[in-house]
Amino acid sequence: MLTVGELDAFATNKGILFELNERLRGFKVLDDHWGLEHLAIAVPKGRDKAMPFLIQFANQQLQSGAIDEYAKRAGLRGLAKE
Repeated sequence: MLTVGELDAFATNKGILFELNERLRGFKVLDDHWGLEHLAIAVPKGRDKAMPFLIQFANQQLQSGAIDEYAKRAGLRGLAKE
């Protein structure tokens, strides 16, 4: 619909937009965003003793830049920083 002019714009997550942009020439992925996808770590009920380790691990991964490296290695683009 974009290629034949039936749509002027299309909104979805950045990963999909960048993939579409590689196949549909002449379109632009805008820099801004209209929403964010949040990721989380979950543990089963009753495993509260794991929480301090998981919090420390997650914070260390964020602060060390490892998350950015993982995203780069996975080919993710358009990541927003909160």
